[in-house]
Amino acid sequence: MTAETRSPTSESGTWHDPTNAYNDDLAYAYCGNGEGGRTHDYEGYGFASEGMINEVRVDVKGHSGDGAKHSANVYVWDGSQWQLVGTITAGAECSSHQFDASSFINTPEKLNNIKTRIESVGLSGGAPGSRYVRVCWIPVYADWTPTPPLEETIVAKTFPMKYLEKPSGAKELVSLVQGATVVEIAKNFPLILIKRGSASELESYWIPISLEVDVMVSVPDSFVGTHIAAVLPDGVDTKLRIEIPIPEDFVSLTKAELLLVPGGTGNLRRSVTTNFGKIGLENYNQHSDSIAVGEVPVTQNKIEAIDVSDAFTGIAAEDIVGFEFTREGSHANDTVNAPCYVIGFRLTYQK
Repeated sequence: MTAETRSPTSESGTWHDPTNAYNDDLAYAYCGNGEGGRTHDYEGYGFASEGMINEVRVDVKGHSGDGAKHSANVYVWDGSQWQLVGTITAGAECSSHQFDASSFINTPEKLNNIKTRIESVGLSGGAPGSRYVRVCWIPVYADWTPTPPLEETIVAKTFPMKYLEKPSGAKELVSLVQGATVVEIAKNFPLILIKRGSASELESYWIPISLEVDVMVSVPDSFVGTHIAAVLPDGVDTKLRIEIPIPEDFVSLTKAELLLVPGGTGNLRRSVTTNFGKIGLENYNQHSDSIAVGEVPVTQNKIEAIDVSDAFTGIAAEDIVGFEFTREGSHANDTVNAPCYVIGFRLTYQK
């Protein structure tokens, strides 16, 4: 298991002295009298996790002048919206608070891009001298279990040579050669030992290989530049559906993404629903998943890869997934104010 506590390296917002919350000391970021409702965002935590996420916490240090009247809310960004994880109230100067965020930050992608937010509450009543909230440090703690390497022992003469020709398949080979052990990087392994039968066994240390499945829009009704596309108009609610076959060598999901080109810059309000099952063995809706309605930021003309992995929980090899993406273009929170063009879908997985 790998465990790390990391501090932010960048910030934006309306609190005073915000960089004071980078380090574990008595300096603090703060809001004072009449400054309720101000927010400040922190990011750049620099996690490089992979595998299975076990726990994520915001281990913030801070306090307020009067916990009954003034406080600070703490949020994390879950990839689509801000989620409240805890509230700082009165306490000793720079007192510690542990807020669990594991239910929201549950994939390496989310942890590696984690952002936190603090929001001042109150600050307009009570004794003037107590109208403050302070945050001294806002680190994130996380632990995860890395994906274990796969090991396999094969008799030399039946060793699949493609793994030597494409060294991304096998990182390291250990050869038992007439009582001696030889270790070589796969691409440098002396093939003569296999051809002559000098190596009785090969033990290969495998690298899990990431592969991609790209699905183009099956029923295009528009285009953007030279790309065929399905349009999601502005001002109305529109559903888009795609059939996604899961490959037979699928082992685990790395990421599922909808490829979309926005006609404007703003927040795209969307929700996702999936049904899936095995052809000839299960019902079309044997399994289902979804992503609740929320907003994601998009930029005009950029090929956006919108993460929809949370709607693919439990998929397995040879499933077929019915994918439904809804844009609520009529909602006030959809601020793109232009059509959006879906050009495809990308599934990244390990075999």
